[in-house]
Amino acid sequence: MRRVLLLAALLGVSLVYPGCKEDDDQSSAASASPSVSRCKRGVERAVKATTTSEATSIYYSECSALFSQPACRDAWAEAGKLPPAEQIPHVATACRKAYCPALTAFAFEACRDDFKSTPEALTRAWPPLFDAILTREAGAASPEVSASMLVLYARLRQLEAAAPAPSASAAPEGSAAAPAGSGTPAPSATAPVASGSSSPPAPSGSAHKGAAKASPLKAKP
Repeated sequence: MRRVLLLAALLGVSLVYPGCKEDDDQSSAASASPSVSRCKRGVERAVKATTTSEATSIYYSECSALFSQPACRDAWAEAGKLPPAEQIPHVATACRKAYCPALTAFAFEACRDDFKSTPEALTRAWPPLFDAILTREAGAASPEVSASMLVLYARLRQLEAAAPAPSASAAPEGSAAAPAGSGTPAPSATAPVASGSSSPPAPSGSAHKGAAKASPLKAKP
């Protein structure tokens, strides 16, 4: 399940939605904003972390100020204190509720009233919504922020590869993989997790070049 959320996070930053950009003056201001600078510096620090928990904690805490909607911003700050497996579900739930009302014209799956935050659904639906939110908030700086998140994703994969494999005896006899949507195995800046996988979560907002692009936004959210 971790791999599911890992890939979900990974898909989140590769899609850029120019239609969500504010006017040129606002975009230029966003590119030099303190929140963007703080997030980028935070990602640089996270890349130097020696554990997945430390890296994702720094990432979520330092990038929380990017979001103008209080509920989403607070969720990011809180995610930095949560176990990696719970981070993506936590921010995705809060941020979709905070931003979807302003993005109804774009029919994001994650904004539907009947959307269920299962690992599979987050893998499919969170990335395009996150990209739209990031583009809206970071403006012209969104490609730079996305690029830095990809560097962090690569670092998380290194930490994952270096981590010792969990012992088969660690799981209770007869236990099954955590149920979808439990958040037990974790995220990416956006991604799905295969049931039973030991892969660690990637940060919310990281991206995957092979992700299928959602319909480009045609107007401001």
